[in-house]
Amino acid sequence: MLGGLIGLALVVWLGITFGLDPWLQRTLENKVRTASHGRYRLQVGRLRTNLRLRQLDIRAAYLTTNPTAPTDTLPTATVALGRLHLRGVGLWALLRGQEVPIDSLRLDSVAVALDRLPAGLGSGGPIYAQLPGAGLRIGYLTVRHVHGRYGPAARPQGRLAHADLTVRDLRLSAAGAADSARIGYAAAVAGRVRGLRAQVPGHALALGALRFATRARQLILDSLAVHPSQPIGPRRSAPVRVSLALPRLVLTGLNAAALVRRRFRADSLGLHRPGWPSCCPPPSRRHCTRCWRPICASAGWPPW
Repeated sequence: MLGGLIGLALVVWLGITFGLDPWLQRTLENKVRTASHGRYRLQVGRLRTNLRLRQLDIRAAYLTTNPTAPTDTLPTATVALGRLHLRGVGLWALLRGQEVPIDSLRLDSVAVALDRLPAGLGSGGPIYAQLPGAGLRIGYLTVRHVHGRYGPAARPQGRLAHADLTVRDLRLSAAGAADSARIGYAAAVAGRVRGLRAQVPGHALALGALRFATRARQLILDSLAVHPSQPIGPRRSAPVRVSLALPRLVLTGLNAAALVRRRFRADSLGLHRPGWPSCCPPPSRRHCTRCWRPICASAGWPPW
């Protein structure tokens, strides 16, 4: 009898060890296909779990779009992920339907190509309502080596050469959404961006580098340039045109939580050798507001 129990335990252990990963990989790929109504296809190169350490490791994952699948709410996108590493998952909280704690989530080597954003995107309610249980609470989130484009490949509206992001205490739940001290759902956010190019209404925007840290309450811009699609001349025209060159901008004492709520607060603003903006029509107080409002609005910035 003892031998039979040992044999049964060995079979169960082998089933969990060698059967869980393929089953979980197939489930994940099928879930993406069914949840998107066939719009997206996920391919995972390798998936490994460690129940003792409560870890999940995914390598070489690719998300592609099925162009024939009818949809008006999901964008055409291609995503390549080099590695995803999940550590310290609260399995007991997940089974009980509670807010699931996760020690850390790391994503490395992310490439994103997004053609366009449908008009109805983001109308499905808060993100935490679509998560398992009562939401997630991630202690440490890092996203490294991100690059991508937005718009058609032949003529993209935006390109990003490199970006890194670090988020601490990300609480994707109703409690996190109600916490006014958070930046979105996070207690602290830091990141850096290099080589950003974007087309905004009537203008081309180029940013050499950006660094920000909400705990340090600092934001630094390097080599920001805004150029109109049509040169600024002496003749007045209906479309507003702006030309700006800004080698360096430093904001200190920035209140990021207030900025998320569309209130700008900072202690100091430093400009290093700015090329003062030229504007057509001429820059009266009213016209300067008109110059910046469409550019800020297209970037999603508050209309200060």
